[in-house]
Amino acid sequence: MWSRCRPRKTGGRDGKRKKLTGTGITAREVTTYSGEDMAPALAAFACRWNAAFTEGGGQFGAVVLEQERICASILADADSGPFPEDSIEDYAKRILRMIGLTKAAIARGNADEAARMGLVVGCLITEAKIKGSWERHALRGEKNASTLRTVARRANKIRQDEAISRRETWQSMADQKWGAKMHLSKTAVAKHIALEVGGNPRTIRRKIRRK
Repeated sequence: MWSRCRPRKTGGRDGKRKKLTGTGITAREVTTYSGEDMAPALAAFACRWNAAFTEGGGQFGAVVLEQERICASILADADSGPFPEDSIEDYAKRILRMIGLTKAAIARGNADEAARMGLVVGCLITEAKIKGSWERHALRGEKNASTLRTVARRANKIRQDEAISRRETWQSMADQKWGAKMHLSKTAVAKHIALEVGGNPRTIRRKIRRK
C-alpha cells in the first residue's frame, strides 16, 4: 500500500475535515482524516515522502526540499547580488548555503556538525517566514503604540498642568478668604471655593494650606 502514489478510491462517508489549530500568529488550518479516508491519505503521504526522500537524498533533504525549491526560484529571478541584508534574496541565499553545508556534514558522517547546521537552517527558515508574514504588521503596531504613548504623555501633561492651575487657583482664593476672615476653618473655606468655582470640597480641603 505504501508504494502506491495514487490512493485507491473508497466509498462511505467523507472523513476529511479542515480545522484551525494553534493560537495567535501560530494559528493555522490543518486537514484531518478519519474513517475510510485515513488509509488513502496515509498512502498519499507515504508516496510524497518517499519521492522527497529519494530526490533530497535522505530525511533532511526530504524535509527541506520544498524550501530549496522556493529559495532557488527566488534567486533565479534575482540578479547576482550582493543583496540587501535580510531581504528575501539574502535569506534565500543564506538558507541554500546552510542546507548545502548541512548535507556536506551528513555526507562526511559528522552528526554533531550536521545537527548544528540543521538547527541554523530551521532558524533561518522560521525567521524568514515570520519576517515575510508579520514584519509589516509588527512595525505598524510599533508605530501605532509609539503614537499612542506620545498622545498619552501629552494628555497626562495637560491634565497635570490643569491640576496645578486648579490648585493654584484654590490656594489663591483660600489666601484671600483667610485674609478677610482668619477664623474660617479649612472645611468652610473649601466649601466657599467649591460654590464659587466648582470642585469637590473634600479635595479642595486637602490641597489648600493656611499660611
